[in-house]
Amino acid sequence: MNQGFFFKLRSRVGRLTSASGKSSRLTSFVAFLSSSFAARAVTIGCQTLQVPLVIRGVGAEGFGYWMTLTSISYMMNFADLGMGMGLQNKLASAFALNEDAQARRLFASTFGALAGIGLALAAILCGIAAAVDFSAFFHLREAAVRTDAGHAAMLSITLLCVGLPLGLGQRLAYSLQLGWWHNTSQAVASVITLAAVAAVSGLHASFMAYFVAGLLPTALVSAGLIYKLCDRLGWRSWARSHFEFRAVRPVLSLGAHFSVQQLLNTVLYAAPPVLISAALGAAAVTPYNLVQRLFNVFGVAQNGLMNGLWPIYSEAHAREDYAWIQRTLWRSCLGTLAISITPLAVGAMFARPIIRLWVGHGAPLPEHPLIWLLFAWNACQFLQQPFWFLLAGVSQIHRLTFLSIAASTVCAGAMLLMVRPFGANGVVAGLLIGYAPFLLCGTVLHVLAYFRTMRSPASQPEAPDGAGIASPVESSLQPTRTPLP
Repeated sequence: MNQGFFFKLRSRVGRLTSASGKSSRLTSFVAFLSSSFAARAVTIGCQTLQVPLVIRGVGAEGFGYWMTLTSISYMMNFADLGMGMGLQNKLASAFALNEDAQARRLFASTFGALAGIGLALAAILCGIAAAVDFSAFFHLREAAVRTDAGHAAMLSITLLCVGLPLGLGQRLAYSLQLGWWHNTSQAVASVITLAAVAAVSGLHASFMAYFVAGLLPTALVSAGLIYKLCDRLGWRSWARSHFEFRAVRPVLSLGAHFSVQQLLNTVLYAAPPVLISAALGAAAVTPYNLVQRLFNVFGVAQNGLMNGLWPIYSEAHAREDYAWIQRTLWRSCLGTLAISITPLAVGAMFARPIIRLWVGHGAPLPEHPLIWLLFAWNACQFLQQPFWFLLAGVSQIHRLTFLSIAASTVCAGAMLLMVRPFGANGVVAGLLIGYAPFLLCGTVLHVLAYFRTMRSPASQPEAPDGAGIASPVESSLQPTRTPLP
């Protein structure tokens, strides 16, 4: 009698624990998604207003050179060796288990390691940049742009190296399920940047002034985000007393696989403008960049959806809630079709009049083949993202390492072969040749393989005793918030 009563009681507690976990996932996801939409709307709006100011101030060539240097900086993101993404997963686990001291050591150690990498990288790259004639390399013709070309490159390198450790603010916020802090900081940086660019435009300043106004605010706001998060956690002395080099090893081990993904992103997103600029001149980057910036608007909802699911997939995987993971994946695929790909197609149909209304007559309009090639390229990325973020969230990213290397190699080779005979169209076609068969199809196949290997609790035979009970370990993996001062 008593055994039956206690069995029923424990079963009800287990069901309530499970329901609480799912409710917490939904609450966390909705909070992140809503804040992401608002912050990204502000960011896109500011960037949209910023483009015509820069084009009118420095011309199409100056804008193209700006985007080229930005792409070169983005190409070096893999210099952190994937430690930022690896740290995010490690911190999420530490916070879930209320291991604040371990989380502090991980963050301090990774920050110190990336600061050291940044210093070394700055010394090497600045030495190389001092010997390069950027005006000749990128076929610059405008006198104002040629004058500041070298100084702009040096500033870009400096901010890149400073940004390596400062980028950990995003990872810390995500691991605390406070991603809306990072979203808000990005929106604030965009507003400050727009105000700075507008001020420079009103003063009719030099190209270098536009460059400083466009890049410096982001670095300052990133530093402020780290300060506020550490202050909230009570980590006021973490940099001095919690650095341990050995703590970097697990982060580096996991980050190695993410580093391959960052290398792939370098080829896919940063290399095209650089190749176009080097082969055809900086001005040829402008039509490509304008179309891609327009299409980025349709990725706002997609990015908010996927980034919000990453930490929640990690929590569900730890609780072995595989049925929820499967349902969420297929729903996210349907959501991608509805909120990203369909609007993207509409945007492609009206891209030319939208861009003309946006920038006026200060820049050349893109041709239709380039628009539709970029549509296909962005649509492939949107389709692949739900599957990629699931693998990242459940720490199965190593499955894509070989495919990423193969895709990077094919994309780079195809772009190099096709840029001169076909221009920007050939570059985008080269991206599709490497991406679609390796990353899009390969990621889907790896997710299906993961589903076959995992054991869903729903498929298990019901245990004769203790069914539905949340184990102590499982209960400790509930999405929690670390007690904050």
